[in-house]
Parts: sequence; structure tokens; C-alpha cells
Amino acid sequence: MQKLIQPLNHMHISSGYKASGYTARFNMVHYALDSYSSSGDVVVRASGTGTLLSSGLDHIFGNFMVIRYNSVYNHHTGKTQDIIARYYHLSKILVKNGASFSAGDSLAHYGATGEYVTGAHLHFECDTDVNYPMNTPSLSGNSNYLKAGIDTTVDPTDLLYTKSGTQSYSADTDSYNGKPYVEPADRTLPVLTPSSGSNGSSGSSSKPNTGGNSGPSGSSGSNAKPSGNNNNTASEDGWIYRIYQQRGWNDNEADAVKTAKSLGGYTFIRYEAKSSSDPTMIYRIVQQVNWTNTLEEANRWITDNKIYDSFIVLERKDIHIGDNDDWIWRIYQQQDWKDNISDAVQAAKQYGGNTVIRYEAKTKDDPTKIYRIIKQVNWTGTLEQANIWIENNKVYNTFLQIERK
Repeated sequence: MQKLIQPLNHMHISSGYKASGYTARFNMVHYALDSYSSSGDVVVRASGTGTLLSSGLDHIFGNFMVIRYNSVYNHHTGKTQDIIARYYHLSKILVKNGASFSAGDSLAHYGATGEYVTGAHLHFECDTDVNYPMNTPSLSGNSNYLKAGIDTTVDPTDLLYTKSGTQSYSADTDSYNGKPYVEPADRTLPVLTPSSGSNGSSGSSSKPNTGGNSGPSGSSGSNAKPSGNNNNTASEDGWIYRIYQQRGWNDNEADAVKTAKSLGGYTFIRYEAKSSSDPTMIYRIVQQVNWTNTLEEANRWITDNKIYDSFIVLERKDIHIGDNDDWIWRIYQQQDWKDNISDAVQAAKQYGGNTVIRYEAKTKDDPTKIYRIIKQVNWTGTLEQANIWIENNKVYNTFLQIERK
């Protein structure tokens, strides 16, 4: 196990992880810490024992490094996992690909390379998906080096410590329309002391570790793969809780499919009302971002990672629908519902095939959460054909989704 130290001496945070002020001003989520040294020391140092996987000049993010740190301790959750760290906007890179190093070693100088940069700073992004180190949620489309990816990031301040005697840490308190550029919980780090063990640690979590509530439930019949370095194993009978996140929505099918294709695998489109107060039908684009073995773990992960617009679905781990680009309308029908997960899983077994369990409110007027068992009963090439089939066959309690064939 290792505890990471901040990458800059006298590190000052100007924009924090998923800060509400950044999102409000720029209409996009910030998946990293933007920082500079208040003393003018531009050297970027290794946060721990790691290996440089890739570096180069990216068209969007300028000079970059992608580093893997193994067995990193998260002082917010108390868990240990491997981490991918991405460093953008560097003016100079001092190490070569494949190099290994220890905490405090000089790696680069931060600068102002790349697009959309208003001043010299370091963009420091931490990701739990070690299988796709070059994929970042900070991109909506692929660049020459870095590629668009789903959000499996973690707040860097949950991993970092400030080293006693040689480092300092501070953060902006500015805001945009009352929303901070750095959330209050990210404005301090625990102190790493020389006598406190593996890279040392004297502090506990710098944030409260609270539970969480998920967003509305969704459903999917698509093949889902564990996202990131997820060491979960399938629960009994291979049922797991898949966590999906809304990635956007469109008014028409063609634009929705185009958007979904750009996001890659494990994406589907739900045709449904815009909101509980707006019955306008839209094409909502949803993508899997993680999976867990229990509902409690899923809710905690959503809260810890600040995943908004999320949907939790209980599905078999090995459920599969092909990955080609033929998008079809799948027709699902409710078969049953139960008050608890054990009864729902037992009931779902008898239906076989593409059966999923959605955890959601009983009705729009009754917020009681139930486990709704739905099964694919047909598919068509168009929405019109789906509606005709439902009407002709008098199939009720149906749910429509557009998915890859």
C-alpha cells in the first residue's frame, strides 16, 4: 500500500474536482484538479512509486503524461486500488516512457500547452480504470493520443497527502454565481508525517464518508463489462448492480444514435418522458460506468464519485447483446415485481433469457421502491413497428429501449 503526495510543492488549487462553479461557468464537468505552485516552483514530482505508461504532445491537452500507481490508499473510503494519473499542459517532460520512479522524483514542468489554456497550470486527473489508461472523460471525442472515455475517475484529494515540512496546500475560495470553483471538502489535505508508515499518514479522511441515494432506475439488455479496476466478483447466481449514467439526450433518433456511437460500448438509448413534470418524449442516452455486488455498494460509489443522473439496474453479469452498430427497438414487458432482492432474483430465474430487474419507484404517485422484473419479448427496426406490435398483440406494461442488436 502507498499513500500519494501532492505533485507540486506549495500547491494551490484553482479549479477542483467536479466543482459546481466550474460546471456552471463552462457547462462541462471538471474531472481533475487544476493547480499551480504559489512559490513559482514549476517542477511536477512523482506522487508515489509509479511507472510512466505514455507521454507525448496531444492536440487537445498539450504535453501529457499517463502514470500508473499501484496499491494506492484512498483516505476517504479506506480502500486500496491501482490508479491511473494523467498530467496535462506540461511545458517539459523529464522522463521517458517505461521509466519507474519514487515519490518526490522530478518528472516534468507544468506549463500552458494544449487548447483552451488561459495560463500555466497542471491538470491532474486520477482514474480507477487501469485497463484503459488513455481514455478520459475529459474528452467528448478522440484526440491524436488521448481518447474519449466514460467516467471512472476519483477525486484526487481523496488520494493525496501533503508532506510535512516540505510542502503546503491551499485552494481558491472564489465562486461563480454562488457556486465554488473548489468545493469546501477539497480545500485541505491530510498531512503525511515521516513516522506514520507507508509513505506515512497521520490523518484520517479529510471528508465525511456518507451514504448516498441513486437517481431514477433504468434498464438495459446490453452486455456490460466491469468498468475500471473493479475487483468485484459476481454475486450469487451472477446477478450484479450495474450503474448507468445519463450522457446526454436528443430530440430525434438519428442524433441520439450518432451521439451514442461516439461514446462506444455499453451504451443504450431510452425513449421516455423528459421529466416527471414534462411529458415531452426524448431519446435519453445512458452508459454503464461501473458495477457492484450490492445496492449499498452502488449507492456509496455514486455518492463518493459524485456521479449524477445515475440509474441502477440489477442484471445478470453475463447478459449479452451483440456489439455491432445495428440499432433496434427492444420491447420489454414487466413480468412481476417483489419487495426484496432475494425474492426478485428467484422469480427472475424462471423467465430466463434477456430478463433484468429494475430497482425503482412503484408508480409515479407511489415512491415506494420495488424490484421490477422485466423481460424482452420482441424487437423491431423502428419505433413505429414497435408500437404497432404492442398494440396488435395487446402487450401491456411495456418498456421501449433502442439498443445495439
